[in-house]
Amino acid sequence: MRLWASLGRALIIHRAPVGSFGKDSRPVASRERDVHDPDAQGDPPPRRGLYRRVAGAFFASAIVYLIAVGLFSVIPQIFWPEHSELPEDVTCRAGLDELRGELLGYSAARVRDPADQTAPAPFFVGWDDRHVALMARCAPGEERDAWELLGRMRQRVQGTLERYDREEAELARAMDSTLAAREGR
Repeated sequence: MRLWASLGRALIIHRAPVGSFGKDSRPVASRERDVHDPDAQGDPPPRRGLYRRVAGAFFASAIVYLIAVGLFSVIPQIFWPEHSELPEDVTCRAGLDELRGELLGYSAARVRDPADQTAPAPFFVGWDDRHVALMARCAPGEERDAWELLGRMRQRVQGTLERYDREEAELARAMDSTLAAREGR
């Protein structure tokens, strides 16, 4: 058996020339080595495997970090939003009327005084907290529908105020400064 195994290896490694068909007549072992392979020339092994492992570990840890941040920050905000506490005597109707009045009053003051360039975000954050707290007081049906409509109105008012600040408020400020300059003459 050993004789056949060693003879088989010898035949595989040392092939005879094939002839004039243009085939390579080198032994199989030397043909299998690529000329561009650094290992074949005696160079140290490439570090591609190490870099790939480091990059893979970095990528995997970044994915785990993003998933953890998502679970610990976004999920609680969706299922357990923070809201302020309302006094016990506030009913759904009274709360909706109060929030609607505040919203319209704030937007009117904002349009009336175009020189006021403060960001509207602090007003809307407090307003949103009270709006969410009021949801528990509004029974399903007409009251809940009114609560949802007030939320839609709030979104539209904020969009309108942002658009006003971006476009028309500049015109109003320019008009005010022109009139102030005329009065100063």
